[in-house]
Amino acid sequence: HAHARIIRVDVRAALGQPGVYAVLSGEEVARQTRPQRGRVPLPNSPRVYALAHDKGVVTQELNLLPLLCELYVRTGRLEQAEQNLNRAQEIMDRPEPWRGLAAPVYLAEGLLATARGTWPEAEAAFQQALRLGYDQAQTYLGLGRAYRGAGQQDAALEIYRQVLAKDLASATDEVYAALGMDLLSLGQTDEAVQACRKAAQVGLVVQRHA
Repeated sequence: HAHARIIRVDVRAALGQPGVYAVLSGEEVARQTRPQRGRVPLPNSPRVYALAHDKGVVTQELNLLPLLCELYVRTGRLEQAEQNLNRAQEIMDRPEPWRGLAAPVYLAEGLLATARGTWPEAEAAFQQALRLGYDQAQTYLGLGRAYRGAGQQDAALEIYRQVLAKDLASATDEVYAALGMDLLSLGQTDEAVQACRKAAQVGLVVQRHA
């Protein structure tokens, strides 16, 4: 009815449709986004919301935040790393299907936890990254180091062997060199040599294509 007053909206049927991940009401859009500024300022300008634009900006931010967190961890600025991680987690709390964007956030969380020596948190974060399909050499290396830090040497060794066996394209010479040092510290001399040889091979390939 054209003049009917809507009391409530039942979105269950819509959510049950294939490909539907979320149903947002106008109220939800207003709560999750900022008003769009009009081109011409008016005394009583209506509050207009541009959800697609806002989501695009937030998606770009979520792509960048884990990288910033990792950079700050590498340079020892853990407080700044935590600030970026907290912002990423705040974004992920929104009711959106972030899909592939979530895994790098868990990797960053694992790196920060490793830097602080909080091994259970590091292990949980790296495992979650792997569950989300982040099959990267750095994820495995991080998980192995989390196991080592927690005193689970056999579990760490198994993860390191997976990295050597998988021959992941994401494994850089730096990753293999770190893996070699970790294997050597675990008394696995032959596998440490294998990892160091891989580091040298990858480094040569990079130099040839530079």
